[in-house]
Amino acid sequence: MTMDMVFTYVNGADPAHVAKRSAIGAVSGHWMQSPASGRGIWYNDVGEILFSVRSVLKYMPWIGTIFIVTDEQVPPVDRELLDSGRVRIIDHREIIPAEFRPAFASTIIESFLHRIPGLSEIYLYNNDDFMHGSPIAPDEFRYVLPDGSQRLRLRTVPGILRHLIRTLSDWSPRALPRANPYTAGISNAGGLLHRRCGLPWNSIVSPRHVTQTYRISTAKRIETVLAVELQAARERHIRNHGQLSWGTLAYSLECHWN
Repeated sequence: MTMDMVFTYVNGADPAHVAKRSAIGAVSGHWMQSPASGRGIWYNDVGEILFSVRSVLKYMPWIGTIFIVTDEQVPPVDRELLDSGRVRIIDHREIIPAEFRPAFASTIIESFLHRIPGLSEIYLYNNDDFMHGSPIAPDEFRYVLPDGSQRLRLRTVPGILRHLIRTLSDWSPRALPRANPYTAGISNAGGLLHRRCGLPWNSIVSPRHVTQTYRISTAKRIETVLAVELQAARERHIRNHGQLSWGTLAYSLECHWN
């Protein structure tokens, strides 16, 4: 019952990455791709992935393989970890079809992580700047029932809170600032789950901004049930107000199905 860890990584100063991001921004006209917006800080890299990986090895020695998902880049991790296979680099091309690349939105990239070859059925996910500072046991993320089946321990927040913020900002744009794409993504996913899957709003949840837990079989089922909607969301390439929060879809349906 090994669990693997997945990190997503980007070095925003890489000239090739900057060129691809600028090209997508020029086509879409999306404000978040403008250098003047200051949002480029989301793509900054100060080498934190090195210490993020080391923290997992130190405080979570029970983790199987550590996968780092990136777009034609080489993260600055310890060479011996790569040579031994303890850490594996997964390029976007290995898991994301060409029609959805390049992908600059975490909601899109996260929706493909379960396609990593050799990934454990239940896996953990971290941003590249998440670090662990003390020992943590696998039971914090999943527990095993007497029949051998596994249930996930999910740290959540109610999805309806973000939906209300989005609704109010759309209803009164002059009085309130527009909800950001993160909030819009949760609202969009919640509305989709409510309409298509019949989930009541009080059962729609989003993951807290901590290490997240996912199940491959749940992700594959989501791709089948919500194929059309995911197709449209994945084609957007960048953060925007029409995106779907993958975490909201996966966490809500994990609770509903399992």
